[in-house]
This record gives sequence, structure tokens and C-alpha cells, in this order.
Amino acid sequence: MSGAIDERVERFDSIEAMATAASCRVVDHIRAGFRRRGRASLALAGGRTPLRIYEELSRWPLRWEWVDIVPTSERWVSRLSLERNGAVIRAKLLKNEAAAANYHPLIEPWETDPGHNALMWATAKAEETVSRLGRLDLALLGMGADGHVASLFAANPAARALLDPDGPRSCLLTPPAPPGPRQPRITLTFAKIAAARHVVVVIRGEQKLEALRRAWSGAGPPSAIGALLQQHRTPVEVLWAP
Repeated sequence: MSGAIDERVERFDSIEAMATAASCRVVDHIRAGFRRRGRASLALAGGRTPLRIYEELSRWPLRWEWVDIVPTSERWVSRLSLERNGAVIRAKLLKNEAAAANYHPLIEPWETDPGHNALMWATAKAEETVSRLGRLDLALLGMGADGHVASLFAANPAARALLDPDGPRSCLLTPPAPPGPRQPRITLTFAKIAAARHVVVVIRGEQKLEALRRAWSGAGPPSAIGALLQQHRTPVEVLWAP
């Protein structure tokens, strides 16, 4: 089984080469969205791996005012924290040509109180925002060493709803629980991501590649990336760099 997943992984010699290829794919899906309905919608990962991709994307001369962008998940931390995926996307993508894109946060910058009522209100608001975007043209995902994508942790108490492939929700709360996450998060659900027209997963390093093999073979515990690779509704590309 490991050989089968290795055949599905497109390998690059450097993060720079992967970033160039990934940014071209994102642009292709943006243009396809324009052709279909005059707009495009993207769900984008945070973390370190996509940073160069976003830097390259920001310089593409597109009608960015026709592009809607939402993070795949967001941590409930200080608005100034670099752990906020929105901070990464704003700093690396929403500049240069891409400054005109329409960014839709899952958690508003001023929302920092993690009380129960605030979490419920923010999750409901995120659900409304993401639902309005309809079917996503592309979900660009990273992957954790445990096989999670977005904030879809298979060991989380809320995993049944988060990973339900036929679930009715676009967004849900991922509560903090060991082994992760440490803070509450709002995340796109598996159902929302798997309903996108296309999914691209970008990973780096041998550890992540081995985690991908385990998820595909079923040798490890259940994981979001394993479920995503096994589904047949949406094409999934995996790009890897050292």
C-alpha cells in the first residue's frame, strides 16, 4: 500500500520549487472559478509550509477582488499571536497584487475571550460566513505529523462530528484536548473540505511523508488525511518537499 501512496505524491527538490508549482495550481483553480461563475473561493492553511506559496501568489496579476479567502481553521489566541492562521495569511498573501482579495476570518481579530458563550457565538458566525461561500474551488491544506488537516484531530472528543463526511455543518468548534490542540479552534469540517472542487495538500520532510504512508496503509490510528485520501468525491493532490 505504501507504494500506491508514493505514486500519488509529487516530489520536489526544494521548498522553492514546490511553492512555485503549488502557486500555479492555485491560480489555475482561481481562473477555473472565474470561468464557472465569475468568482473563486479558497480555503487556505496556516503554518510554515505554505508561506512561500503565499508570497508567490501575492504577486500574481489576477482579479483578486473576485476571490474569496477563508482559513481552513483558526486558533483562539491573541489577535497579535503568530499562531493565528489569519495573521499568516494577511502578512504573506494579502499584499502586492493580492491585497484586493476578500478575506473572511473564522474568528474576528478582536475576539480573544474564550468563554463558552463567545466560542458558541463565533462558531455560529463562522458557519454563516463559510456557508455563504458555497462550494469551495480549492482547499489548500497542510498536515500535522499525526495526520490532522485543518483542525480535524481524529482523537478529539468532537471528532465524530468534525470528520463526518456527510455532516451538515461547514464549521465546528474543536475543543482543546490532549494530545492536541492546546487552545480552542474553529475549523472547517471534513464535509466542507471534501466537498471542495479540488484539494491540494503540501507537506515537508520525511516524517510527514512516513505519516502519510501510515495513514494510507491503515497501519496507524484513524486520521483526517487518511479519510481524505480514501474518499472519491474530490481529487486530492499531495506535494512534498524536503
